[in-house]
Amino acid sequence: MNINFSKMAKLLFCLVLWASPALAQDHFPEFSFTGYADARLSYSSGEPSWLDRGLGKTRYGSDPDGNDEVRLNLAEAALLIDTKYSWELSSFVNLKFDPEQTHSIDVVEAYFKYNKLLTSGYKLEARLGTFYPHISLENYDIAWTSPYSITPSAINSWIGEEVKTTGIEISAEKEFEDQALKINAGLFGVNDTSGTLLFYRGWALHDSKTTLFGEFPLPAVNALSPTGIFRRQDPYTIPHYEIDNRPGYFVGFNWEYFGYLSLNALYYDNRAIPDARIGGQYGWESDFLNIGMTLDFVKNIEIFGQFLKGNTKMGPDLGFRPADANYESFYIMLSRQFGPHRISARYDDFAMIDQTLIERNNNDEDGHAWMLAYALDVTNGQRFIVELLQLTSKRSDRADFGLPAKTNETQVQASYRVTF
Repeated sequence: MNINFSKMAKLLFCLVLWASPALAQDHFPEFSFTGYADARLSYSSGEPSWLDRGLGKTRYGSDPDGNDEVRLNLAEAALLIDTKYSWELSSFVNLKFDPEQTHSIDVVEAYFKYNKLLTSGYKLEARLGTFYPHISLENYDIAWTSPYSITPSAINSWIGEEVKTTGIEISAEKEFEDQALKINAGLFGVNDTSGTLLFYRGWALHDSKTTLFGEFPLPAVNALSPTGIFRRQDPYTIPHYEIDNRPGYFVGFNWEYFGYLSLNALYYDNRAIPDARIGGQYGWESDFLNIGMTLDFVKNIEIFGQFLKGNTKMGPDLGFRPADANYESFYIMLSRQFGPHRISARYDDFAMIDQTLIERNNNDEDGHAWMLAYALDVTNGQRFIVELLQLTSKRSDRADFGLPAKTNETQVQASYRVTF
């Protein structure tokens, strides 16, 4: 089954952004515009950030000489456009600016959504376009941000940068007396490079989100040098890229027992052909299972976490793949709300196990991180968050830079978010 997903992505974006009023019924369409801005003060120690082709795992690293650095900048500005064409049909577009992205203004998500409540009590929902799968338990606030912290977990940092689908998702939900069950499935493309950044850089903790026409830099490791084993790879990866015109899929469920707990799981497989290549962009066959759990039996206290385990591989079949790694991560979050105040703490653990050619390019990694955040809802539409993130990691290919395998990084941030 071959589908030209690259053309489909462009077509879907145009349809969502410029959908004809002919879709409208009665007094529709209804337009809603929401603005969002995040001013950020940060202090970072450790190493230059991965966004500067360094080995640092946070968004804001040290300066190029490794000195601690303080920054004040506009971390993100977004415009969200909601359009209702009827009681059942709507569309959503998230346009974003941040200083690190490739284009000044780009698209985070753009999709049509259809909702229908059946007489049997089932709720049907469909999304068509470019969107994040329902994986993150943190990033459900405006513009795919988290109300708990500035920096999401390692799992959801990676989802934000390399796991976004262009295609269709269909879900069905049924509420019973004291519980609810939802199942969903999707068919997608334009995500064949998912796993590139995770393999060459490893896990990271940051709030940078991939955009539809954007790219991310890769670290300047020996494997990517002009004489390296993977020298044909571009020094960057394009997360939204279709290489083999073969669709991927995901399936999942969410079960909730009201007032006690919820459990969800999602299996994702991009079905990329590992030896496919267009220019310096390669197909990475990536699949994973994500499991999330939330405990909800203590008033004003949230306890939740996720566990993700998967594999990514790339290159011709030589009895082995030149790039082949297993990866896994989990986190647990505790959050307490009292009035306009919220305190949250999180522990992350992450690892990668390289399966092949480790004598030439060893991508083994393990690490952990602690996060403590305080959030204050200053007034309607304004939130202040201060966060401390401490990260320890050990990665073998740090030797390419003459650095010890183990490193410690600290990042302190203060964010003032305004929604208008």
